[in-house]
Amino acid sequence: MDLRYQGYLSDWEYPSCGVAQGTILGPIIFLALINNALQDQIRWTSHQPCTLQQTLNDLGIWVEEHKMKLNSKKCKVLHVTRMKQIPAWPSLSIDQNILKICDSVKVLGVTIQSDLKWDGQVDHMLSSANRKLFALRRLKKFGV
Repeated sequence: MDLRYQGYLSDWEYPSCGVAQGTILGPIIFLALINNALQDQIRWTSHQPCTLQQTLNDLGIWVEEHKMKLNSKKCKVLHVTRMKQIPAWPSLSIDQNILKICDSVKVLGVTIQSDLKWDGQVDHMLSSANRKLFALRRLKKFGV
């Protein structure tokens, strides 16, 4: 394969791994490539910090073995507890990057808070509905 960009042509190289893009079987082949990752959970839970850190280390090894990259800046830690004071845990890391501890995270459009309350999600939905209602009122005012 070679690459053409702005009139320049790269040397011919054979890809050592990967999946052809734009083909009908491409997505299926990609799923077969990462099948063992799909068998595991994407979100891990643990009551022991050392177990969770070992899982993160295993994830780093898996990503490296499959020649993929993990954006550790997008990975977050959410301590889910009903206690007012979150117990002290050692920091968790992926590839020597310490993960940020958050009070809430968004998963598939739903805000999950560490205290398992819904006020953050409700506030977000209410704000979104109010913006849309305001836009509809403005359109009505102009006869649209």
